[in-house]
Amino acid sequence: LKQFSNRVRDRQIGLLRLAASAPASFSILPAAIQRFMGRNPLVRLDLQTLPAEEIGEKLIVGDLDLALTMAEVPEPSIRREILGAADIVCVMHRDCALAQKHEITPELLLDQVLISYGSAPPPGRLLDGVFEQRGLRREPRIQVTMSISAVPLLQRNLGIALVDALVPWATFDHLVVRPFKPA
Repeated sequence: LKQFSNRVRDRQIGLLRLAASAPASFSILPAAIQRFMGRNPLVRLDLQTLPAEEIGEKLIVGDLDLALTMAEVPEPSIRREILGAADIVCVMHRDCALAQKHEITPELLLDQVLISYGSAPPPGRLLDGVFEQRGLRREPRIQVTMSISAVPLLQRNLGIALVDALVPWATFDHLVVRPFKPA
């Protein structure tokens, strides 16, 4: 990443082809792009929001210069760095009964309409494991592939979302965020 940054700084790159998964596009990237554009006013930016699998494919064939995903792209030819980790949170309409709680446990979610990832993506597998450790089964009634897609459902008070904390949830009207505490 540092080597790439130096190439941009030294004006060896005039177009940066960047891709990110949806949560990163809504959370981390706006401030990073603002700083980047301030430091590199002559560099154009091509930003694509894509699923991690597609990002991996585009990196392999050389259609992207840089990418930011929540999931690891298991390709040995791709250089990668872990920049951080994201918490899982419960997001709900402010009128939801659980909005009065300070934190949400798996047990509190059992009788709720759960909006969350399916079991196939990494966050879904992780959450399944958390529930299983407590002898419970996580059963989303509404499955989402991107956490941001839960917003219109939550604004209509259709359930409680168990999703990543990367999206700036507090910016959406009528929604509250509570920590998910499995232990």
